[in-house]
Amino acid sequence: MKDIVKSTLTEIILVFCVVFALMIQTNAAESDLDNSDNNDISQTIGNAGELQKDESVTTTLSEKHGCEYYKIIIDEESKVIINYKSNAGQSTFQLYDNELSLIKEEKVKGGRHLKSVKYSEEITLKPGVYYIKVLTEDEESTGKYKRIYSISYSFNNYVKSITVTGNKTVSVNKTIRLKAIVKPDNATAKDIEWEVSNTGSAVIDTNTGILRAYKPEKVNVIAKATDGSGEKATFTVVIKPSKVSNLKIKRTGRKKIKVSWYNVYNASGYQLQYGRRKSTSRAKYRRISARKSTGTLSKIKNRKNYFVRVRAPAKSRARNKAGWRVRLNRAPQGSAT
Repeated sequence: MKDIVKSTLTEIILVFCVVFALMIQTNAAESDLDNSDNNDISQTIGNAGELQKDESVTTTLSEKHGCEYYKIIIDEESKVIINYKSNAGQSTFQLYDNELSLIKEEKVKGGRHLKSVKYSEEITLKPGVYYIKVLTEDEESTGKYKRIYSISYSFNNYVKSITVTGNKTVSVNKTIRLKAIVKPDNATAKDIEWEVSNTGSAVIDTNTGILRAYKPEKVNVIAKATDGSGEKATFTVVIKPSKVSNLKIKRTGRKKIKVSWYNVYNASGYQLQYGRRKSTSRAKYRRISARKSTGTLSKIKNRKNYFVRVRAPAKSRARNKAGWRVRLNRAPQGSAT
């Protein structure tokens, strides 16, 4: 009888041990599966939703939903800008290639309940499929306090060419506006920064491309892309002297006339020409200071035609002159015509 009881107890103990061992193996397998779900991206990659270019997705991470996966498809090699924003105290951004190899990982810290932290990454990606994983490591994000994040991506299309258009000449003390044609049309940033080679002769607004001329000279205007591409274009502008204008002639004596005109900005002086012939080859000249805008001619004969011209500056060969034909009548009160 004792042997039977002993044998029965032994069998019960053996069965209990087998059952206990099976329970341990089952729990271990489940534990391994859970760890695999949490740590191996391949277990959940099939649930990754495709993120479209320029599409922004906003959602939450919590204790029961602590990570998210997204898929992006690149058709051709491009510089891709990925923007991530989160109010979690600490969250992690990960980028994987199609073979699930980790390309980039960034821990984003500093978020608070009402304040988000931004993270932006520019990376060159070849054609293919890529996966983004976002997970939180913030204890406060679990349970009651959910952490909000948003993610998007876009292509950084660099400027490839710049063409400057506008007037190629401008007079002193005048302004012109230059424009820049940026290619390609879908460039991410088309902003242009303007500069001029000689600031003593002209200045240009760095943002608008409006140039103001000060001195007669050739200046080079440079239009530069601000997107980091290094693209730029050069445009030459010729600054011409201002033309003499509002020329007037008045008789001041029996054989005298007074010539007046408007001052020319930044002129170095004036040249007053007069003669009996239209050609200037035999004309007489008078130098007039740049501070003056009048000149007197004497020994003018009555009833004779004279050609009077004013040029500025005195040494310039540019056609920046104004001229009149004058004839004095015998009467002192006669007008100059």
